[in-house]
Amino acid sequence: MRNQLPSSLHNGMMNYLSDLEWKQVLDSLQQGLCCCGANKYADWLHTPWIHVDFLRENSHTVLRYMRVDGRALPPVLPSSCCNPFSPTPCLHDPLQQQRSLSVWRDTPQTAIDTVFDKGCLDLILQPMVELLTAIPIVNGCCIALQLISGILLRYIYTSARNSVLVGDPGGKAYGWIFGRGDCRFALGSSLLDIDKKRAAKQKPSGNSGQESKEIGPRRHE
Repeated sequence: MRNQLPSSLHNGMMNYLSDLEWKQVLDSLQQGLCCCGANKYADWLHTPWIHVDFLRENSHTVLRYMRVDGRALPPVLPSSCCNPFSPTPCLHDPLQQQRSLSVWRDTPQTAIDTVFDKGCLDLILQPMVELLTAIPIVNGCCIALQLISGILLRYIYTSARNSVLVGDPGGKAYGWIFGRGDCRFALGSSLLDIDKKRAAKQKPSGNSGQESKEIGPRRHE
């Protein structure tokens, strides 16, 4: 994606004036994201997007920007690169805005301040990068939820199974993730040992009833 998108944008910039669909896409992109060019606004200045047929070849101004290979690279930007929040008029086309020629030559920063200086490539890729970053986090959360759900279900299953094994299907029994008897696991206390210990803890001591009688109030004769 990062390798294909720049070449695609560059191809669209070269066909900006000859392909209406590319013009609409780039204009919407640059105005919507407040950007200009692929990596920076200067991409337009190094791209032969203005065909020679659209220029007056006998113009001294045009001849200044003609290359040996017949391409024209004037310091002209599409109007969609104009920054509507600029306090000064947009100086995007020195060929038609003759007064801005000296501005581009003497104080180019003044002209640049009237257009978007950020490229569109990073702004396009930023949501994709954020999405790719979020996918592992979401997957990790899903795995954690599945693990927690599996542990809870394992506790519920073993508790229900053990209650049947001790002969009390409707009662309570210990549950575990992995215990003695699971997959022929032989270590740890058996279910019978655990149930005996629980019964011993719940069984009242023999003297408790007698002590309660002695401590209780006596009947007066």
